[in-house]
Amino acid sequence: MQKIQNLDAVASKHAGAIENAAGSLMCGEITPDTMSNITAKSKCIEAFNKSRDERENYKKLMREDSSNILTASAKYNELDENVRNGIGLF
Repeated sequence: MQKIQNLDAVASKHAGAIENAAGSLMCGEITPDTMSNITAKSKCIEAFNKSRDERENYKKLMREDSSNILTASAKYNELDENVRNGIGLF
């Protein structure tokens, strides 16, 4: 009989790759310019802050995806074990 298998190693590898990618998204900081009062400066800071917030949200979503991959793999293993026990695969 053929054994039903889940590819935990593959799921873990991909989840880890996503987690590492999320961790590598970094942001620099803006050095405050106290001498300039041009409108473009405030718009630039506003755009930078929005970009930083969006990046943090993206990192959060990537980490959730990584966790979801591992959760799905674990649930599949649980189902696989129940099926195996139910139909006599050992």
